[in-house]
Formats: sequence, structure tokens, C-alpha cells
Amino acid sequence: MLGQYRLLEEIGKGGMGIVYKAQDTRLRRMVAIKVLPPEATASDARRERFIREAQTASALNNQHIVTIHDIRNDSGVDYIVMEYVEGRTLRQVIDAGELTLAKCYDYGKQIAAALSAAHAAGIVHRDLKPNNVMMTATGLVKVLDFGLAKLSDSGADPSTASTITQLTHAGTIMGTPAYMSPEQAQGHTVDARSDIFSLGIVLYEMAAGRRPFRGDTIPALVHDIVYGEPAPVTQLNANAPRDLDTTLQRALSKRAEERFQSVDELRDALVSLSSGTPIAWGGVTRRRLAPAGRWLRRHVVLAAITAVIAIAIALALTVPATRRAIATRLAFAPIVENDPYRLYALSTPLVAAYYKPENLDRAIELLQRAVSKKQDYAAAYAGLAEAHRHKFRENNDQALMEKAVQYARHAVELDDQLVLARVVLADVTLQAGRKPEADSTFQLALKMDPLNSNVHLGLARLRQAQGRRQEAEAECKRAIELAPEDWSPQMLLGKLYYESARYPEAEAAFLAGVDRSPDNPLLYRNLGAAQHMQGRFPDAAAAFQKSLAIKPDPILYSNLGTLYFFQGLYTQAASALEKAVQLSPNNYMFWSNLADVYRQIPDRGSDAGDAYLRAIQLLRE
Repeated sequence: MLGQYRLLEEIGKGGMGIVYKAQDTRLRRMVAIKVLPPEATASDARRERFIREAQTASALNNQHIVTIHDIRNDSGVDYIVMEYVEGRTLRQVIDAGELTLAKCYDYGKQIAAALSAAHAAGIVHRDLKPNNVMMTATGLVKVLDFGLAKLSDSGADPSTASTITQLTHAGTIMGTPAYMSPEQAQGHTVDARSDIFSLGIVLYEMAAGRRPFRGDTIPALVHDIVYGEPAPVTQLNANAPRDLDTTLQRALSKRAEERFQSVDELRDALVSLSSGTPIAWGGVTRRRLAPAGRWLRRHVVLAAITAVIAIAIALALTVPATRRAIATRLAFAPIVENDPYRLYALSTPLVAAYYKPENLDRAIELLQRAVSKKQDYAAAYAGLAEAHRHKFRENNDQALMEKAVQYARHAVELDDQLVLARVVLADVTLQAGRKPEADSTFQLALKMDPLNSNVHLGLARLRQAQGRRQEAEAECKRAIELAPEDWSPQMLLGKLYYESARYPEAEAAFLAGVDRSPDNPLLYRNLGAAQHMQGRFPDAAAAFQKSLAIKPDPILYSNLGTLYFFQGLYTQAASALEKAVQLSPNNYMFWSNLADVYRQIPDRGSDAGDAYLRAIQLLRE
């Protein structure tokens, strides 16, 4: 007994509690009782989240949402008294293979109606799945378990929302992995559009008989959710119409802004599908599903609840050199020449090969000697600006950027007809975030020399920064036409393809760059990123290894460790990540990644604990 309720049988169990069928001895009715497991009562945060479930769901009054009768505490036991729904879960219905497309549309519309009511109240479910959907004998749908719900900013009482937000920390994964949205799987803030993605997975499974995203392990599953592209439903169900493919493609878009922006829009599409009415898509076009955000910002879940590991494929798609020069290996013999032109000529291939260790420092030394011999040498000052710009990208030292701007402006002052000086000035102002000034400078350089590949390449970088990707691609291709021997525009073109999720084309562009610059670690690491996105982990690992052989890099070691992790090669993953923390000992994410790997290796549990503690210490700092 719990108070007035007699527990009859256990009917469900989950991470947030055990559910019993019970009899209300006072009102003589059947109810469902959800009890927090006894071993979890010591956690105040978990108890508060449990209580919040009742408060959240009790605020919703909709025929498609389970009714909450009461929340109680008897003898130190917290429990919720809910409506008892007689019927089967949607999971049982799917597994029985009884669903027709008509039933899929009907059940989908009812689930959407439940979510619509929740979203109108500022509540995001965050754990929609077939096990949380009940079907009565009459076909009525009831959505259960708002235990993971989180009040959204739009509908929450600010005094309540601030308390609730503290219960789910950034980077903590709440929900069931198989039905998460990409942003939820990455530990990011979610809104109602996350539920739309989850409903898209449920609809896909109902229509196709299998989930759109799969994996033998949790890391593989989540990787597929974040990066994978599901097969069209029409390939798996011969009766499915093309409009269903388009509907699901939109619901399952990796980018929240490209999905249906409200669950009512998705419900309207289901209404049209059920009636056989063509859907008026308006401006919506079918497109290849794009990844959610850049690799640089992306974190991939490696364990269901607490562990988040960063892939951070940090493309290193750095701004190409503004001089069209092929990198060559130079012997660093002592320079005895005092000719400034000779010193400048020696610096040019070094700046172009800025990716090699010590090249930029050596180039700066040569260029400073050149301007000391010839103080009005505009090209040498432009070279100094470019070299300092590349050093800034490596070190993120603002003083380097200030020097780059100073040198670039001085170069233009000395020779305002030098196109090279204009391009470098535009580059440094763009990198400093002053896009309008960069645009006007590039346009002036274009008028001065419309056949200069560096000008078109600079414009490609600007258009990319402005989000005008098609124009950026056109400018990049023009630069390739004008300088077919240069690797720089090939790398930028590969980045543009990569950002559009056109990974085979990105790979081809990076390979073309490798043909022109076979000792370039940036091209190999980008090539590995494109291969990774195509699921070719061994090829990606080989490309990363080539890059590391040329220039050790902590981010790249972390990427390599992540690749090995997804393949279950935990010893190799640990070795790579140990190198990452050796090279960058103050990066908390590298330590967290290493801890996640140690957890998978027998007898390394204590090492995992030490690594987590180090990560926590660094994160707090």
C-alpha cells in the first residue's frame, strides 16, 4: 500500500521510476502509480526532477495527454498518481506489424496534437518515443511521461524557469538516444523543434518498420543521428507516397531552422497525406540533409546519460596565402645577402607554406631584414602583414592581428597601386571582423586587376563569411581557373562543399589540393574530415596520420582518438588522446575525451576518474 493506493502489478520501468497498476481504495478506480526507486531518493536533484514531472504534466489538459491526479509522499516515498490507460504501447503496435499508412497518419496527428498543447504551454517533452505513447482499444492516443520535460523560455514563469534550468546542465544528455534530435544528442539547448525531430523518427519507424538512424553501440547510434542520412521511406515501403518522404525529410532536418517550425505545420502535412491532398510546400525544396553546425562546435555523445566527447574535427580551413606560390622545402642556411629583393623572394615560399613549423618565424625574420634595408618596400610590408595574420590564426594573440593591420595599412600607404597590398589589407580587415571595409577594398583590387586569382580567392572568403555560399563557390572556381597550380583555392572550395554537406565533392577538392601540395598537413586533415563524414573511418585515420607526421597537433590527435573510439579501438584511442593532452594539457575537453576512452579499457577505471577530475578542474577555471 501507498497511502490509499493498493499496488497490484508492475507495468513499466524507466530511468525516472517504476510504474505500477494500482487501485484507489477510496474512490474505487484503477490508477497508475509512478514511484521513484528507493535507491534514488538520496538525490535531491532527481527527486526535484521527478516532482517537476507531475507539476509539468498536471498543467496540461488535453485528451491526448495522460491525466495527472495527484502527487504524494508517504513514508518518505515520492510518487505520482496518474490516469490508468488500458491498451498497448505504440512500441507493441509497431512490433506487431499491424500499422497501415492510414494508421500511421492518424496516430501521428494525435501525437502532434498532444505536443501542440504542451508547446503552447511552453513545455518541451524531450523524450518522445513509442514506449511513451499508449493506444487504447478505440484508437485514442495518449502521450505519457513528461519526466524529462523542460519549460521553454517562451512559456515559462521566469521565477520557475531559472530553477528548472539548473537541473539539466549543459552537456548532460536527457532522453532516449534512439529518438533524440541532433542538438539534444550534443547536449545543446533544445526547443519545441527537438520534439518535431523525435516525432519524425517515430513517424518514420511507423511507416518503414525500422528507425531512420541506427547503430550497434550508443556512440555509433548518436553519430548516425548527428551526421547520417536516412534512406527514403519510399524505398522501404512501396505504398508510401513521395510527399511522405518530403514531410519526413523536413521533420528530420539536422538544422532546427530547416524543420517544420511548429508541430501544427507537421500535423497539417499529415492531414493532407491522410486525405490524399497534395501538400503545398511553398518555398520548401528537397535538399540533402545538412549537419547541425560546424565540426568545430560539435560535441558527440559517447555514453547515454553523462559522457560527452568532442569530435571537434576543427577543419583548419585557414585562409589561403594571398600569393600564388608553390611551397617548396628550403634549406635554412645562413642568409648573408643584404639585397632586400632577394630577402623578399626567399620569404615568399615560406609564407605560402605557413602550415610548416618555423616557416612563419623565418619569413618574418627575412622580411624585417628586407624593410630595414629598404624602408619604402611596400611588398615586404604586405608580406609581414600576411605572415602575422597566419600567426594570429595559430596563436589567437590579438597583438599579432594588430601588427598585421598596421603592416597592411603601411603597405597601401607606400604603394596604393600594389594589388598585393590591397588584397592583404582586405584579408586582415576581414579576419578582424570588418566585413564592409574588406568588401570595398576587395572591390577596388578587382577593378585594378580583374584577372588576379588572389583577388577572386579573397572575395570567395568574404562571400563565405557573409553566408553567400553560391557566390563564394563561383569566386573560388574562378580563382582555380586563373591559378590552376595553386592549392589554396582547392582547399577553400573543399570547405565550401563540406559546409554544404557535399562530402564526396569536398574530398575531391582536397585531393586536388594534395596533388598540388603533397606535404600540406592542412589538406590531409581536411581530407580526413570529409572521409569521416562519409563513414570511412580507416581512410580518415590514415589521412590524419599523414597530417600528424608532418605537423603534430593536439586537436588532430583528439580527432584521431575519436575515430578509433567509434571503431572500438580503445587502446589506440587512448594513445592518440594521451598525445593530445601532452601537447595541450589545459584543454578540459581533451581530458574528458581521454576519460571516456579509459572507461572502456579494463583496469583503467582509476585513470578515468583522475582524467575526469582534471577535466572538471580545468572547466571550472
